Amino acid sequence: MNTASEDPTELSAQALSNEMNTSSIEQQEGNKEPPNPAPPHDGRLTLTNRILLGIVVGIALGFALGEKAVVLKPIGDIFIRLLKMIIAPLILSAIITGVASLGNLVRLGRLGGKALLWYVCTGTLAITNGLILVNLIRPGAGSPLKILGDTTLEQKYVAPNLVNDVLLKIVPENIFQSLANAEVLAIIFFGALLGASLMALGKDGEPLLKVVQCLNAALMKIVMWIMQVAPFGVCALLAALVGETGTQAFLPLLKYIATVMVGLALHCLLLITVLALVGKRNPLAYVRSVSPALATAFGTASSSATLPVTYECLVEKAGISPRVASFFLPISAMVNSDGTAVYEAVAAVFIAQVVGVELSLTQQVVIFITAMAASIGAPGIPSAGLVTMAIVLKAVRLPVAGISLILPVDRLLDQFRTMTNVLGDCVGAALLERSEEKGDSGVMER
Repeated sequence: MNTASEDPTELSAQALSNEMNTSSIEQQEGNKEPPNPAPPHDGRLTLTNRILLGIVVGIALGFALGEKAVVLKPIGDIFIRLLKMIIAPLILSAIITGVASLGNLVRLGRLGGKALLWYVCTGTLAITNGLILVNLIRPGAGSPLKILGDTTLEQKYVAPNLVNDVLLKIVPENIFQSLANAEVLAIIFFGALLGASLMALGKDGEPLLKVVQCLNAALMKIVMWIMQVAPFGVCALLAALVGETGTQAFLPLLKYIATVMVGLALHCLLLITVLALVGKRNPLAYVRSVSPALATAFGTASSSATLPVTYECLVEKAGISPRVASFFLPISAMVNSDGTAVYEAVAAVFIAQVVGVELSLTQQVVIFITAMAASIGAPGIPSAGLVTMAIVLKAVRLPVAGISLILPVDRLLDQFRTMTNVLGDCVGAALLERSEEKGDSGVMER
């Protein structure tokens, strides 16, 4: 029995949403999914199928229209802006309600420890996987590719300072400015503090908590409305991308693309295996439940922009409690970047192979450490991995201008690694939910 769903605070939060009418027990033990905005029996396509259709049509339009497809890009930009519009308030309200519903600071620490363990374990496996593959396949060895002689490239991709540009910005100077700039780490920090304070206040904090819970439910309703235009936004984005790049830029880099894709596929397979063995979930049913989030991640190449969709899928379709989803997802979308970790490990060694540098074991250990740090610090925006890639290259004294080698195909790979990132978030939420069910059951039995 899902004892976590019996938490009174959680039930009150669920009752605020008009869409949360199906219990998590029915979603997990039953064989049917909760109703979609477009029910299958009325002959209309589900949201997932509409997004997938948008992907196919977008690619076809890109090839058919060529560079003229760029006229469709504003449609995709509007869709991205709609998602970005909702990110900051949704993260703040979700974190506050998620932390406040934990009940006590001990549970908060326990959940935080489990989440950190998940990030470290999956990041370690992702980078190890990438390093092994790139050393076995050696996609850059003997390559005719040359680094572009653009001296401004190194200035454009200056590695951020880990202390000043990442750690210090976790604590906001002005929370309203952080909300306006969508500074995710700062919003998470403030939201966690406010949620913990409301939890400590008890009954005195309930009025404000109810307001935040209502806000969270209203924002989720807006997300559902935004998702109705997702197929058009994804179609326009892909049409513009394919029309601008075509296939010529991809041909010389096929071996590199294949290495990254194999690494991402193996990591996804590992995640699904862990989901089945540890999370005790049906992998096919679970992936089907979160497929709108995966499709949106592929189309937008932004885990942050996909966050509202991921939250909706986990809570309404996958049976994850709002308490776990509200706490885990905003942090995971910022920190848990498995796909980016695979990509940065492969890309760094690939660049070294192209320029004829044989990396020692020590240097590859340095790549391992810096890729872990860079993937954690990478913002959830398109091509963010290119910026943090400079950290890895500088650490082993490779030319930052080597980024020019992977620029032509980065946007394509970005879509697949973002989808891997979001899958990691979804699997992590399922494991955290499972561990909390066991913990709550143990407390009840005692």
